[in-house]
Amino acid sequence: MKNNRLFISLVFAVLIGICQQTFAQTIVRFDFSTGKFNPDDLKALDRLKPGGQYQVKITNINTNLYKIVINKSDTIVSPALTVPSFTGFSVSDLSGLIAGLTTGGINATVMKAVSTSTAATPSDKKSLLTDEYLPKPKVKTKTTLIPKIDPEIEKIKGFMMAFQKELEKYFATLKGINEKTDQLVFDYNKLIVNAMIQNENNGNGVYFDTRTLTLDNLKNRFDGLRNEINTLDEQVRGAAATYRNETFNYSTTIADNKQLKANDSNLTTAYKSFAKKLDTAQSSLSSSKCTSYILSIANIQNSSSREYVFAEQQFSKEQSTLTIAITPRATTNSGLTGITTTWTFPLHQRQFWAISSGFFVSTLYNQSYSTLKTTSADAKNSAVIDTSFSIKSERPAKMEFGINTMIRYGVQISDNYSYWQFGVGPGATVTDKIRARLMIGTGLAFGRTHKFLIDVGYITGYTDQLSVLYKNNLNPQVNPGTVTVSRLSSGAYLSVGYLFN
Repeated sequence: MKNNRLFISLVFAVLIGICQQTFAQTIVRFDFSTGKFNPDDLKALDRLKPGGQYQVKITNINTNLYKIVINKSDTIVSPALTVPSFTGFSVSDLSGLIAGLTTGGINATVMKAVSTSTAATPSDKKSLLTDEYLPKPKVKTKTTLIPKIDPEIEKIKGFMMAFQKELEKYFATLKGINEKTDQLVFDYNKLIVNAMIQNENNGNGVYFDTRTLTLDNLKNRFDGLRNEINTLDEQVRGAAATYRNETFNYSTTIADNKQLKANDSNLTTAYKSFAKKLDTAQSSLSSSKCTSYILSIANIQNSSSREYVFAEQQFSKEQSTLTIAITPRATTNSGLTGITTTWTFPLHQRQFWAISSGFFVSTLYNQSYSTLKTTSADAKNSAVIDTSFSIKSERPAKMEFGINTMIRYGVQISDNYSYWQFGVGPGATVTDKIRARLMIGTGLAFGRTHKFLIDVGYITGYTDQLSVLYKNNLNPQVNPGTVTVSRLSSGAYLSVGYLFN
């Protein structure tokens, strides 16, 4: 019984495998680079029956460049991939202002006009002899500019020079950020150009190697630049606030001094231009723009497999062809060519229902026993003093032969008209005792119209077996007569048959 259960489990596993093979999803691959269907997939498509489902997968195609239509229906409802333009910012206009601060004269000395003499001045002490009699000499004077050290002005100059140096330092930092941004723009555009190339091996020399240009790398660089710009913006605005606080109490002195006023104006202009440039830099790398850049790259990487899978299609007699049209999205000046191909579903039968006949051999058999009578007699008078019986097995062959008639269902599994089939039906033994059998099994069928069958399966029916009265007592004291009874048994069978379809 254990072997029977194992065999039944094996049969059902095979049946489940057949069902999975019959109803499995059929995928048809079309290679755009070669313009050919996968031959094995077309064989699977040939086995598809009306009402069956199939999918089409286009491989080696850049959906950014081509539009795909299947069976006159556009399966891509969205437009071509839209890639946002990524531009950096220039610091050339700010460079002149920062350079002008160095030559603007903050270090120039503040001058004051004073009078000086070109002749000797008489002594303050009058001569007792001649002072009142001699005429007074004419003293010739002139006005010149001489340096005047004013502590307040020097302090203001210190504030201005410190702010100037801060702006120069921050400008150098901004130039570095600008160079990093320019490199990021170039790397980003390389990815975009790469996404627009149909085939990296087409020998046109345009393909960029982006193995080290990963999405995570670009995201980290975006984050780093944004942090640097935000930090620099805080530093510049902080330096400007410090300068205003330091010069607030000296506004009158600055306004009254032409040179200090000019220096303050130059510093203010440079700062405002710097702040405006930082606003531009922050805008070019705003969170919304960076997100759109990153998403566009993610979309490109999502399509990097260069394949497209369509939704399930249903094969019907009304729709017996598969048409694929691939056309360039750009209608002019693209230099690209499209492909249109049609595959017609075969109309020959891929499955069958039929009644078969055949022969089988099974593990069922009738047990057979004989009864042996043994007597003993008295040696003196030859009288019988004891009689005993024993049951002996005839050891029949543990198999039986028969014929069957079964209902068959089969599906084609290869182009040489090979089928996997399963069936159920009655059978009968052709031994000395004709017994009915019920059979269910599965196997292979070969042939187009005349089919040869071979299958294995489960068989059940009545067989002769030793009665339970004698299983433990094979030496009864009286003549047992018939020692077998008919019981329902099960086993395995192997069958060969024929059908016409």
